[in-house]
Amino acid sequence: MDGPLEVQNDKIADLIMSFDNIVAIAAMARGNISLSLGLLLSIPFLVWGASRAITLLRRHRPLVIAGGALLCWIAGDIAVGGADQ
Repeated sequence: MDGPLEVQNDKIADLIMSFDNIVAIAAMARGNISLSLGLLLSIPFLVWGASRAITLLRRHRPLVIAGGALLCWIAGDIAVGGADQ
């Protein structure tokens, strides 16, 4: 199973991915109070949601395989038929 270092790495990766999304939204807000407030409220939800997703994927390993298969299916469809279908 995962040790403390792996858990710490997961949390850091979650924060970095969340921060990337937050920076993009903040760039769009530019002084709009409602967008800024929504941004501040969304930070904890992003971190919580990522944490829940990791927990779900660790409990149900077949979901990882199913997700990978779905990504391969979509990538193959785009490669063969083009993205404009």
